Amino acid sequence: MTEVGNLFFAVGVNVDPAVEAAFNDWYDTDHLPAVVACPGFVSGRRFELRGRELPRYWAVYEVESRDTLHTPELAAISGFGRFEEAISEHRIVWLTSLTPLLLHGEGGGGGAGGDGGA
Repeated sequence: MTEVGNLFFAVGVNVDPAVEAAFNDWYDTDHLPAVVACPGFVSGRRFELRGRELPRYWAVYEVESRDTLHTPELAAISGFGRFEEAISEHRIVWLTSLTPLLLHGEGGGGGAGGDGGA
C-alpha cells in the first residue's frame, strides 16, 4: 500500500458548452462527494485550467493506493452519467511521490495558498 499523501489520481475533461453549467453543478454536488466517500479516497478537489491546450476541468483525488480505483463502490458510480456524450479530451494522470512542502490558508485564515493560491 502506498502511504497516504503520496499518491494522487487526476481526471481531466472538456465539456460541451451547451451542458457545461449543468455538468459542473452535477460534478460539484453529486459526483465528487460520492467518489470521495468511496473506500480508499482521502480527498478530492476540482480545478479549472484556462489558457492551455489541455482539458479545462480537472478533478484531483488523493488516494491510499492504486487499488482504490477497483472497488465495487467506485465501479457503481464511475463515468460521467448523462453527460457521457458531452465529454471530450478525457485524460487520466497518476501523480506519485508528491511531498507537501508548505500549505497556507487552511482553516479559513484567508491567506495565500489553501483555497486561492496557485
